[in-house]
Amino acid sequence: MDKRILKTKAGLKEALRRLLSRKMFEDITVTEICDEARTGRLTFYKYYSDKKDLLKEVFRDIADEISERYDATRPQQIAEWEQLQEKTRLEIFRIQLEYFTDALIGVLGQDPGMVTRVVSNSGMMQMLMQEAMKVVEKMFWEAERTAGPDGDLPADAADAEGHASLQNRYDRERLNAFLTMGIWGFLSCPSGDAEDVKKVQMQARQLIRDITGSGIFR
Repeated sequence: MDKRILKTKAGLKEALRRLLSRKMFEDITVTEICDEARTGRLTFYKYYSDKKDLLKEVFRDIADEISERYDATRPQQIAEWEQLQEKTRLEIFRIQLEYFTDALIGVLGQDPGMVTRVVSNSGMMQMLMQEAMKVVEKMFWEAERTAGPDGDLPADAADAEGHASLQNRYDRERLNAFLTMGIWGFLSCPSGDAEDVKKVQMQARQLIRDITGSGIFR
């Protein structure tokens, strides 16, 4: 894609993010977005059908950033796997989920104003979480194919094909939604501690350990 087009679209997306930190999405107009981005309405409609179309792309970019942060922690994840006494799929998934939570909180914690606006609008929250849930589904897939039949880590993921799946007591899509959307409780908490991203990540990690040890998985 032409660099000028990328720059224009990036300007529109950043303009919407700034506006979302100050007001509700339904109160934002295309004209305001264009004014904030210092571009014209004709340019806006050249790339987006409406403001919701732009919002979807903003959320897609956020989800991509979360995924990139998560993928970048692969060496740390492997190092932790190698130190496990029992290399079960559940322990592997717990580590993956902890790093995913770090990434999710790390990205969304940069923009608490926008998070607050999203939380107060269930439609927007669902749009963003649908993107984030794709990363959780990716982790389930990896956990199922990472540990061998005896819990040992294979040389590569392909070696684990055909082994039993990571089982849980609930519908996977609903469990993914719970694991992903539950993070909002940490991000939207009004306490002072919630403003400390590192502390929030530590608290979320502890919750993950409690959940994975609770009997949800079998």
